Amino acid sequence: MVDLAWGIVAVLSIGWGVLAYEWWGLPRRRTRVIVTFRDEKAPSLEAILWQRRGRWLVFRDCYLLEAAKQAPTRLDGEVTLDRAQVLFLQMPGDAKR
Repeated sequence: MVDLAWGIVAVLSIGWGVLAYEWWGLPRRRTRVIVTFRDEKAPSLEAILWQRRGRWLVFRDCYLLEAAKQAPTRLDGEVTLDRAQVLFLQMPGDAKR
């Protein structure tokens, strides 16, 4: 009987852990971010962080930020990047497109 009680507690704990992860993980996904690459010569990217697939980051609604005085270039479709290429992600306060 004690083993059954501990089994139920374990299953409920795992379930609540998964729900908590998904709940707290949502603000990190589907958020507009600016991507800065490890390669200093690569232009930055402004996009919506759509999904994380292991070591891959998937972005949608992407704009290439090549120069400060130049208008951003819109990219079609999804952009998938390896996390190793990304130096950091910045969430701008009022970036709305």
